[in-house]
Amino acid sequence: MRRIAPPTAFGLVFRGLLEPFMLVVAAFTLVHLLADAADQFNNITANSAALAGIEYLGLRIPFIVTKLMPVSLLAGVMFGFAMMNRTGEVIAMQALGISRLQIAIPLVLIAIGATIFDFAVSETIVPATNRCAEQVLTRRIRAHDRRHVGGESWFRTRNAFIVAEDYNSARKELSDLTIFRFDGSSELRAVTLVDSATWTGRKWRFENVHSIAIGDLGNPGWHRTDQDMNFDLLPSDLENPQKVSPDDFSLAELSQFIRGLRRVGLNAQRYVADRDLKYAMPVSCLILAAIGFALSLDPLPRQAGLARNIGYALAAGFGYWLVLGFTMSFGKSGILPPWPAAWLPNILFGSIAISIFLMGEEK
Repeated sequence: MRRIAPPTAFGLVFRGLLEPFMLVVAAFTLVHLLADAADQFNNITANSAALAGIEYLGLRIPFIVTKLMPVSLLAGVMFGFAMMNRTGEVIAMQALGISRLQIAIPLVLIAIGATIFDFAVSETIVPATNRCAEQVLTRRIRAHDRRHVGGESWFRTRNAFIVAEDYNSARKELSDLTIFRFDGSSELRAVTLVDSATWTGRKWRFENVHSIAIGDLGNPGWHRTDQDMNFDLLPSDLENPQKVSPDDFSLAELSQFIRGLRRVGLNAQRYVADRDLKYAMPVSCLILAAIGFALSLDPLPRQAGLARNIGYALAAGFGYWLVLGFTMSFGKSGILPPWPAAWLPNILFGSIAISIFLMGEEK
């Protein structure tokens, strides 16, 4: 065990990396919260909703932490090694015969812990807190805003998911609806496409309705219907519709939604890409930690180490998110399959980290 990870060196590197990592997570989270608070400042003051604003920001913390975890780990590793380089601790360990691989063991453990934490919180806590935060935002912070709300939105009712391309609150009109109806056992039973739904004061008036019943062998395929239909939503429930976001769902919920789309022949490409990204993002903690370690191997020059590492961290983090943005755009549009779209940045930057590590010289 001593040959694998000398206890003294292990503790030195572990503390030297964990402390800056935690500080960077806290700092980045605080900056993000301040930006969110500034973004919602007018809405908070207009409704005298200071307590609601604090509650909203508190509910956003789990989501922010999980999203910032990979880049925070990269910055923490770069800062930690920069400080150890300046005090000569890296040179001392290498002079004692401690290899780069042995120095990396504490970092690997920290990165694995961050990966597990990121995935677990994203699957359990984040969906619930995101939904609660959205409710606080729409019902208490933006309660005065009754303007037209554009863009794809969705709603959850007792037995259906309703996706609308547009909602106009002035006309109380939903456009381009897709209604997924479920039975009591949460099995998808029917999908209905509606051009528009307008509130008449007592009920919804639907235009150009087409439905398909799942499992209806006697009448397969889409068919137009003029039957009277309704859903248990009122215009007051739609004043601030929630945006569709895979971050509000666990993997199981998102997979169920994708299966429902596929069973009726609808395109689920972008949701599949988002689902694959839910697996790839936690693993990026390991990838960016490896990049940070590989770029911090050379302890010289000491005086320029901190500035150099800051520059490397900014370049590596920006490069990763730039590549991820491109690949995910290609994946959602169908240019790339979903799996490569989500995983290609990890594969690319992981290969770069391994190459830098293998080409480096032992000091």
